[in-house]
Amino acid sequence: MKPLNLFARRLGVVAALALTPALTSTAHAEPARTSEARLDALLDAIDVVPPSGAALLTAFPDAEARLIAIAQDARRSSWHRQRALSLLSFLPSERTRAAVLGLCEASGDRELTGLATYTLGRAFGSTLGTRELALLERRALDADPNLAEQAVRALRWVDHAEAKRILTRVVTETKTTRPELSRLAATTQARRQARLSR
Repeated sequence: MKPLNLFARRLGVVAALALTPALTSTAHAEPARTSEARLDALLDAIDVVPPSGAALLTAFPDAEARLIAIAQDARRSSWHRQRALSLLSFLPSERTRAAVLGLCEASGDRELTGLATYTLGRAFGSTLGTRELALLERRALDADPNLAEQAVRALRWVDHAEAKRILTRVVTETKTTRPELSRLAATTQARRQARLSR
């Protein structure tokens, strides 16, 4: 791991510990208004994540339902919706999977759709089915650079053999028209292979 990445990770851990009051077991005994404020503070934070899904559920026992509601709420800021979606990756249940897939298909916000696409691969990569793989393939060749890049990055975490075929297709089909995407797909393929061979 590069020193800068290690520093960033340690900084993230320190920042998460600084928010420990928002993620402690005593917090759920406080009134609902305080719980809402604490969750909003967590959503407002940059690069602060709970140490685990269990810690998130300890601080907010109804975290899954609340985060899904926020991610799906078009009245919320794009930032809060994206943070809620990111935090949902700590809670990889079938309910979360359905919500993430729904946001991949119809979020109404291209940035959120891109993040949902990445989250689908990152959180559920070991169990993706035909429908999800087809979606990632379509997105990996999408004209929108953000959607294509997020889908390619998501494929790094997909265990299914189809991920290799999709990445190879992206490398080949975009080599001359979108060389940056082609290079990203090649790099992702190498990282995926390294991950699978551990």
